[in-house]
Amino acid sequence: MIADAQSELERAVRFLAKRDPALSDAVKRFGIPKARRRPAGFSTLAKIIVGQQISTKAADAIWNRCRSTLGTVNAQAVRAAKDADLRAAGLSASKLKTLKAIAAAAETGTCNFRGFNRKTDDEVKTHLTAIWGIGDWTADIYLMFGMGRPDVWPVGDLALRTGWQAISESASRIEAKDLAALAEHWSPHRSAAAVLLWHAVAVTRA
Repeated sequence: MIADAQSELERAVRFLAKRDPALSDAVKRFGIPKARRRPAGFSTLAKIIVGQQISTKAADAIWNRCRSTLGTVNAQAVRAAKDADLRAAGLSASKLKTLKAIAAAAETGTCNFRGFNRKTDDEVKTHLTAIWGIGDWTADIYLMFGMGRPDVWPVGDLALRTGWQAISESASRIEAKDLAALAEHWSPHRSAAAVLLWHAVAVTRA
């Protein structure tokens, strides 16, 4: 349940702190992060798409305009909306195309959000990445924050590399493949480890 997300995250972070001295030190320096869990379904995946590669402030502004335009953010509303209205809300052409593709997949049943609960992480990723515009990173973020899957690692995420740089106090960022190998030690709670690394970035920047 989403209501338990913070407690689940804190238990996972305590597990990681016991397993890895570097993460234990990170908790002491940066504190416990806040859970980022959202309701599973079309709206959460749509919000992830809208927020890609732009600042949080810009993403929130565009998302709010999209919600105002659509009324309810679901497949039916997106399919019915005029492209010009969604572009006016701030969506790029590629993001608009992706939202339309997700909406079409949801309506035909090829993207069955409820059915995802019975599938493994890899199976969910296979279904999601078959949709135009959705790559591994987007699928991983949905698994983490939309479905609460505990052992997901978004390989190649630049902010994770920056987070590890802050935690390890290194002069340079670790390579993505090397961080992914390091993260194997954090299984079965790599999702919590990722949230902790992102939290380190946010605190450092603040």
